[in-house]
Formats: sequence, structure tokens, C-alpha cells
Amino acid sequence: MSTTEPTEENGLFPIRTVAHLTGVNPITLRAWERRYGLIQPVRTEKGHRLYSLRDIELIRRILGLIDQGISIGQVPHALALPPPPSRSAACDTSTPGDWEIRYRDALDRFDEARLDALEAEALCLSNPDEILDRLLLPLLDELALTATISAEQEARFHFARMRLALQLANRVRSLKGMHPRAPRLLLATPPPEHGDFERLRLAWQLRRRGFLTLTPGNGASLRALRHTAQACRADAIVLLVKHDPPAAVLGSALEALTQDGTPILAVGSCANKYLTRFSELGIPTLGEDIEALVEKLGSLN
Repeated sequence: MSTTEPTEENGLFPIRTVAHLTGVNPITLRAWERRYGLIQPVRTEKGHRLYSLRDIELIRRILGLIDQGISIGQVPHALALPPPPSRSAACDTSTPGDWEIRYRDALDRFDEARLDALEAEALCLSNPDEILDRLLLPLLDELALTATISAEQEARFHFARMRLALQLANRVRSLKGMHPRAPRLLLATPPPEHGDFERLRLAWQLRRRGFLTLTPGNGASLRALRHTAQACRADAIVLLVKHDPPAAVLGSALEALTQDGTPILAVGSCANKYLTRFSELGIPTLGEDIEALVEKLGSLN
């Protein structure tokens, strides 16, 4: 199928853009088309491939199947299977032998092989983001509430969080953002915080909503963060404040970060404690309200 040269506003994207959005290089995309017939992009009069948003979603679905251990040769058959049942059917927890009870039991025994098998079982019934959103992250939040009661519960919480951190990192890499014009966000924690898991969780939440995110490593000063924001041409900096920052960070270092004009937003459980200081510097504070953050970020586009 051929077409005249369109614009991305018309919902068609060149292969280089699709490679950026999905993380699948152009050579692989062309191979999936030629060898397996998985994707059928339209063609321009000059023969260039153009992909729709539906094609991009299909590519992400293929990546999800590959992540589950399905070979590329088996993907066409897997895509032909009927859609998974609704979450209410897939994740019903009304009986003693349900998935969640079995998962908790495997956590109690630190049985990684059993946990891997249960997660693979869940993936047959729902997609990775739904499993994280509806099952695994709520369970981790519950474990966090009791983590200080005993050494056993603390160990269980950290074990579960380690597993989920790996899953979140994989999902963040898979979710590239729906549109190249989405705001590019730099997610950071004020030094000397160590909030890798919280930033991964926030990056996953924002990428699911189509934003492009970059999460630099821990321990960088605000001066280094300022350089990173300039180098990656960030449209906004999101400061995740989960603990009390040192006074020096809230002083001249934070003030210098605001000098370039890049919008900064403060989020997290401790952000509102410093509302006065953030307000003085023109930094909106949004607490832990992810929807308020999304709405605010949307206004930057």
C-alpha cells in the first residue's frame, strides 16, 4: 500500500521515529515485516515505510510476548490467540487457592523459581502493566507498612522490592513514549537521596501516559543535574522529594537550578513540607498526586 508523503500529525511515522519510540531498530522492524509478516506499514510513493499508532502498539505487544519468553517465530501464533479475559476474571482473589495467596506463599519462602512461574502465569491472562498496577505494586505497598515490625517482614519487603525494581526497569525501557513531541522529563531526587525504586515507579507511571523520561543515577549534585537537563534538552525537571533534603540543597544549589528557565516541579511525600521554599523559587509542589502532575506536565506541551 502506498501513499503520498504525510506528516506525523496525520498519525503516520517514519521508521526512524518508530525505532526511537519502541526501542526496536529499523533492521529488526524490516525483518519482522519480511520474514514473519508481523507488521505491514504503508509506503510512500518513494517506497519509505510509514507506521500508524496501531502499528506502534502492535510492536509493543510483540515486545511484551518476547519478554514472556515467546520466540519471534511463535509470535504470529500468539497474536492470533483470543484476547485475555478481563482483569476481574484473571485476578479474582475470592478463593483460598487464588493467584495472590500462592504468590504470597512463594514470597514467604523466598522461592524465586515459584515466583517466576506465577508471574508467567499472570502474563498469560493480563499485560505486564496491569499486573504491576493491580497486583504487585499494591502488594508491595502493603508489605512496606509492616516492614519494620520484624526482621522477617523487613526481609520479605526488600526481597519483593528488588524483584519489582527489575520489572519496572524493564517496563520503563519498553515504554518509549507515544509521541516524539511529548515533554521530555528529567526525574531526579535531591542529593543525597537514594530513591531508585521510587523514581523507577514514577518513570513507569509517566511513560504509561506517553511522557518521555530520563532518570539519572543517584548521588549527583544539583549542579550536575543542571548540566544533564541542558544536555538532554529537558522540557521539565521533576524533583522527587521522599526525605528531608539538607539545608544546603534547598539553598543556593536549588536556586541555581532554577536559573536556566527549565520548569521544575516538586513531588513526593515530603514535597509539601517545603512548600514555602519551593514557592519562593517558583516551583509548584504536587505532593503524591500523580494525576495532578500529569495535568501540570500536559500544560507544558
